[in-house]
Amino acid sequence: MNMYHRKRIYYKNVYEYLTKYKYLVKELGFSNRQIERIYSELYQDYRNFSYYWLQTGLLEQASKQYDYAMQHFHSAERINPKSYAIKHAIARNYCKYALFLNSKVQSDEMFAEGKRKFLELIYQNEHLVSKPYSIHSLIFEAMNYYNQFNLHIPEEEDKLFMRLLNDAAKINHNDGVITNLQRQYLSFKYKQMNHFDNAYYEYEGAIDE
Repeated sequence: MNMYHRKRIYYKNVYEYLTKYKYLVKELGFSNRQIERIYSELYQDYRNFSYYWLQTGLLEQASKQYDYAMQHFHSAERINPKSYAIKHAIARNYCKYALFLNSKVQSDEMFAEGKRKFLELIYQNEHLVSKPYSIHSLIFEAMNYYNQFNLHIPEEEDKLFMRLLNDAAKINHNDGVITNLQRQYLSFKYKQMNHFDNAYYEYEGAIDE
């Protein structure tokens, strides 16, 4: 690799790190309004970069502007249609958006589409390393959805989530995030068992250690 390409990669990495939404919030303590002004100033120079639209979408998502976030994520996808991060963000936005719609029918459709997109990512072998990340987001958002609307999780979906949790644990051994999600999901199942009649849950040996 020649000097020109090394410099290009270096500056690309610096740009992406310094404009990352989470970095600006957690490390630098910027407000969403401040970050919005930063992204606005970067628009002319970086509007052809998928990363710019991804981060702008994450900003809108954090502000609960899910419709605008979706538009930005799709702009990113048009530039870089194979990006795992963009596809993950779109799936997650569908699930989050479902909690804020007034129509229950629309909420169900929105969540179902988000779940479908997550499962597409999870079952793509080329993204094996990222698989636990999507599993975590899918199950976390699903728990939020069922809790918000006081719904009983279908048996087949519960079994699917248990299998996915086992898969994630096998890929990332001793991963504290996945271990915590396992505990959260078992707690979620326990609350469902006590809230709904005719529960079908079995707990002993439900998750492989």
